[in-house]
Amino acid sequence: MDATAKEEHGFKAKVSSPEAWIALGLASLFFAIFCGNAFIAVGHGAIVVGLLMGLFRRSHERLDWSGLRPSSWWLIAFVLAAVISVAVNWGSMLSPDGALKKLRHFVVFILLLLLPNLRKSAFVSMKYRSACILLWWVGLVASVIVGGISFFFGEKFPLFNSFGHEGRLSGFYGQVMTFAYILQFSVLALAAFVVYPGVFRKLIRLPWWSVFPVGLIAAWGQYFAYSRGAILGVAVGLLAMALMHSKRLTLVVLLVGVLAGGYAYKDSWAGGDTPLYFRVSDPVRTNQWKTAMLAFIDNPVFGLGYKDFEVKCLELKEKFQIEPAYLIIEDGVSRYEYFKGHAHNNWLEALASTGALGGIAFAGFCLSWLREAWQYRRTAGIFVPLVLAFIVSGCFENTFYDSEVMSCIMLIYFCSQIAFDRQSQGREPEPVKLPT
Repeated sequence: MDATAKEEHGFKAKVSSPEAWIALGLASLFFAIFCGNAFIAVGHGAIVVGLLMGLFRRSHERLDWSGLRPSSWWLIAFVLAAVISVAVNWGSMLSPDGALKKLRHFVVFILLLLLPNLRKSAFVSMKYRSACILLWWVGLVASVIVGGISFFFGEKFPLFNSFGHEGRLSGFYGQVMTFAYILQFSVLALAAFVVYPGVFRKLIRLPWWSVFPVGLIAAWGQYFAYSRGAILGVAVGLLAMALMHSKRLTLVVLLVGVLAGGYAYKDSWAGGDTPLYFRVSDPVRTNQWKTAMLAFIDNPVFGLGYKDFEVKCLELKEKFQIEPAYLIIEDGVSRYEYFKGHAHNNWLEALASTGALGGIAFAGFCLSWLREAWQYRRTAGIFVPLVLAFIVSGCFENTFYDSEVMSCIMLIYFCSQIAFDRQSQGREPEPVKLPT
């Protein structure tokens, strides 16, 4: 019996072990990618149970700080900066305790990475990995189908309208930005499985051809979500994947991009005169960006308090005398109002909410994660596109602060760290082809 088989046997035997609870939690988070906060809560709860059992079991699991990579240290720094920003602004925040609770999305995975035995047990079994992938795929397909019914046949099937967003496909969430910015990672991951079949067969006990129908469904849903930032993330990720693979694939991706762009140009959105994917001007977003930058200048060190920019957005606009930019048409009469929301940009949100401390930590996390993804060359073709999509699309949406998107990003981050561990230990998946 080889090492992997022994580990799988031991994993199955410990049905009431910390490892089993961790496995349950991670599986729930895979299903939660497209099925919402309820399953995220279940996943976090199960992981916390596993962490507590691991800390108090007889083997005396201890926190191992030496095993963390630079990206994890920057993530810890970001969490600390967020806590400091809340503490400094406690009296002026609407819900400081609620903001701190949101940090659990980071803390859960940081603690899991700090416990070496539990960290090593994650995704050991091929059957378990396959089950996680199936949960992800089932949620994805169901979400796109339900969203598609609402989008195309909402009048015939009013039952599905509660899942819809006017003029866009939005899955179960009914929140098109959340759906689209999560879906971009699935599109890229499925594309990587197509490009690198050896990695897929090495990691997952599913037929390779099954990637194609799921990938087509995901791509179809991505297009009709009509999110320019998410589409840009997909485009950058696919181009990076192609450039890292071969000239032939690069030409194919560019050709597909031109054809898709031509179709999108002809496809108007909601009867508008200008196709959505080619609308450059977005006064609401630029309004939010300007407000966030001024908020950072006004509170440069500690910021307004983690996640408090959205709460104070309206009063900030009045304070800085920023003109309303949100167009509302009622009874044929147009008027502009203030838009209340987050900064629509991860970088500016970090600066406005957590100040220079949080902004530097967030930048350090992004750049060090990208560097690690490139350094571990056997999986670089998979993780570099995903990290690039996160960085690029995060310039147009708060993906690092939305609970569902944040959970997806942290799950990808954890999977990347486990993949890097396997390579460091010599238990690598089949090499990914990279240009010399």
